[in-house]
Amino acid sequence: MRFFFFVLSATILFVACQQSAPTSPAAPDAASILKHKYWVSKPYHDALFSENLPDTLAYMNCAELIFQTKDTVIMTACMSDAGVGVYTITGSNSISIKFEGLEDKPITATLDEKTGTLQFSFTGEPLPYWPTAFVAKDEVDVNNFDILTLSLGRLRLAGNYQYQTKTGEMAVTSLTELHADGTAVNFGGFDKFEPWIAGVGSSCIQHPPMNLMNLMHAGHEGHDGESVAVGWQLHGDTLRIWDTQNLAPAEDLPEYKLKGEPRVYVKVK
Repeated sequence: MRFFFFVLSATILFVACQQSAPTSPAAPDAASILKHKYWVSKPYHDALFSENLPDTLAYMNCAELIFQTKDTVIMTACMSDAGVGVYTITGSNSISIKFEGLEDKPITATLDEKTGTLQFSFTGEPLPYWPTAFVAKDEVDVNNFDILTLSLGRLRLAGNYQYQTKTGEMAVTSLTELHADGTAVNFGGFDKFEPWIAGVGSSCIQHPPMNLMNLMHAGHEGHDGESVAVGWQLHGDTLRIWDTQNLAPAEDLPEYKLKGEPRVYVKVK
């Protein structure tokens, strides 16, 4: 009996010690940041998703952050230059990034969970022209690196539209469909659309400045002469599409001028 009492007492004491033993806090994993694979600079995002898009998106600074692999982040200038950074987790909502060429000046990226804004803090003086704030867009698939910014523009334009017939045209009852994957239905005979919204230098329309879009027939992507460049404008629910005329000599880069009256499409809610 005394032996049984000793064993029982030891067992109770062991269980009590196990229950009262302090547990180590979990290491921060910055999951609030890293669960998002694609981020775009906030001023550019806000302009793109505003009710009335600026006609000069092609002249705005644009940047993206892409988290594809562990400990590594890529920052792009939206379909232009790109650089690689290595990050370390510094808190539940912060990471420190060392970009190539700036290893001695790590950048701290901190997420404000109330606003969803990822804010950059620089070591020393802020780097000129660098973005300082980003927002996540989970709808953009980072697996196709070549069309990240195009995907963002397609996402913004996606929806069903009613074409507004011009005087003398037959009434059109079928809706125009623009899909987030870049496919189109009843869109002036074209099957695909690419809104070139990649920031500085992504439009060749200067008379007047206007956002550029390439329209294509399915199966002909990437073939010279198979795409048609148009100007586009989105104000509220109204999408306007202009034909263009290339003013540049054949051997030079294109320089487009808007031509004629726009085709008008109104988004159906």
